Amino acid sequence: MQYAYWYLPGRSRMDGASRSGGSVAGDIESSPDFLSRQNIDLRRRLEDEAATYRRRLETYKQAQQQQAALVSRLQAKVLQYKQRCSELEGQMEEVLDRPSVVAPPGSALEAAQQQLRELREERVSDLDTALRALQEEKRKNEKLVQLNMTLRQQLEEAHESNEALTSDLQKLTSDWEVMREEMMMKEDEWKEEEQCFNEYYTNEHTRLLNLWRDVVAMKRHFTEMQSATQRDLIKIKSDFINTSRDLVDCCTGINARQSRYNLAEEENRLQNVEELNQLRETLAQLRAEREQIALEAKLKEEKIQTLNKECRSLEERCASAEATIGDVTKLQSELELLQNALRDIAHAVLQDAETRDPDTHHVHLTPSQPLPPRSPKRTQRTPTSPVFVESTISAVKAALHKNQLQIHDLQVKLSTCKEQCSTWKKQAENCEESHKSLENRLSDITAQLDTAKSQVTQLIQEKDMLSKSLDSARAEKNALDKNRMEMNAMLDNLNTDYEKEKKLNNKLQKMVENLEDEKNYLMSEVEQLKKEASVRFTEHKNNGRTNNHRSHNDRSAFTMCNKTLMNNRFHKN
Repeated sequence: MQYAYWYLPGRSRMDGASRSGGSVAGDIESSPDFLSRQNIDLRRRLEDEAATYRRRLETYKQAQQQQAALVSRLQAKVLQYKQRCSELEGQMEEVLDRPSVVAPPGSALEAAQQQLRELREERVSDLDTALRALQEEKRKNEKLVQLNMTLRQQLEEAHESNEALTSDLQKLTSDWEVMREEMMMKEDEWKEEEQCFNEYYTNEHTRLLNLWRDVVAMKRHFTEMQSATQRDLIKIKSDFINTSRDLVDCCTGINARQSRYNLAEEENRLQNVEELNQLRETLAQLRAEREQIALEAKLKEEKIQTLNKECRSLEERCASAEATIGDVTKLQSELELLQNALRDIAHAVLQDAETRDPDTHHVHLTPSQPLPPRSPKRTQRTPTSPVFVESTISAVKAALHKNQLQIHDLQVKLSTCKEQCSTWKKQAENCEESHKSLENRLSDITAQLDTAKSQVTQLIQEKDMLSKSLDSARAEKNALDKNRMEMNAMLDNLNTDYEKEKKLNNKLQKMVENLEDEKNYLMSEVEQLKKEASVRFTEHKNNGRTNNHRSHNDRSAFTMCNKTLMNNRFHKN
């Protein structure tokens, strides 16, 4: 029963541990913070319990040492009592042997008997007190042994739980090392990917720089060509100042064409807006597919090549325009020569008319110039000279008509050349505007490409962060599953240990009951021995002849007491 009383705190602790284990099994899936706190609390409790068990063990060891010292003292006292009894027995034998030699008086015999009685009473009382002290020390020793066993068992359980926790910590550290190595490997992979992306970005940047340099060179050539064409146009304007009316007509045509061009420009603007929308859509698609960026870059290069071709065609057209302008100047010089020839022919015709009919009215084409002198041969002509004059006039008129037709053709050609020049100028301006718009579009596309690249990098970083968080969540989940399984295993172990302890408690209770029965049996035997000793002492009083037999019985009783004490010590050990 006393062992059960000492076992109750350990049982309550085990019940509390089982309850705490059940609560842990119920709250394992709540959060990792709770598990970490619970693990820390369990460690603290185990450390506190281990410290208390160590203190109790030290106190119990000290108590055992004190008990051992007390038992050694009692053994020394028992040995002293044995020696005293042997001495008294020797004295009794001497006293009993004396009457055979010399008959002592009755007073000496009574004094010896009285002394013997006192010695026996003292011995019996000393034996009773020694037995009682031994029984009390035996009880205390049994209690301390039982308590020591329970504390040892609890200490072993604490050591086992501590070893389990250390194994869990080792597993966690090994898992942490594995995760750390995986993270280092992933970090190396991420660095390699980042290096590849940086190389790709630098290559694209160099390609864009080269493209921009080509665009700048093309722009420079275009500006040079524009300046040259402007100089040529200024020369053409200085040559054709007298054709203002034609230019007015051309201006009206240009206004009409300008309106048409505005409409075309509006359509182009709408097309540009649509293209911008399409570019936005393509940029949205670029976020999903990176390969389309290279295709769009190729398309842009093709467009730039087409622009280069258009610029070359414009240069060829300008060269052809310059050639047509040279043809016009040649025609003008021929026209001047024809006009001079016509003037000469007119002068000749007028001179012939004056020689033939001086009263006829005539018109001087060039009055400032003097008429050439009459040749003496013309005065001697035949009367058929008017026919010749008419033929010459008709020839002159035909030549003049031809010249007018040529002039008209040249004017038409000039107007067409002017229109072509204006259209080429407009086309050049349109090309410049389209070039500027393409540059703007290129800058916008590059900016959008940069934003797309930044968004792609952000998406990659977000994906990496999400993958990291997912890996950490999976690791935490695996750790929680492992902890849950380990806690369940610990609960099963605790339940099995509880059942074992329960069985052991029942066995120990049975042993305690058996020991109590043995103790009662020994107490009854001791009482019987006491009764026998008292009866024998009374018989020794009545009959002095039976002293030797009684002393022998006392010795046997003393040996029986010693045997019981040795048996008790053996059971205690």
